[in-house]
Amino acid sequence: MFQGFCGAMGLLGWVTMALLWTGLIALVVWAISRLFPEHVKTVQRPPERNVDHEESPSRARAGHS
Repeated sequence: MFQGFCGAMGLLGWVTMALLWTGLIALVVWAISRLFPEHVKTVQRPPERNVDHEESPSRARAGHS
């Protein structure tokens, strides 16, 4: 008469439970992300300087190894 915990719920019950838990977790993650928004600041690169590559110290060392 008693089928046990796993047998008491059919396939539809397990699928429904999985969908409900997934939805609940997604809702909590969404709510937390709305409560604590992350402020992303874009970092702008400084303008490149015109450097003569022949006189660059790193190039000079690389060529005279």
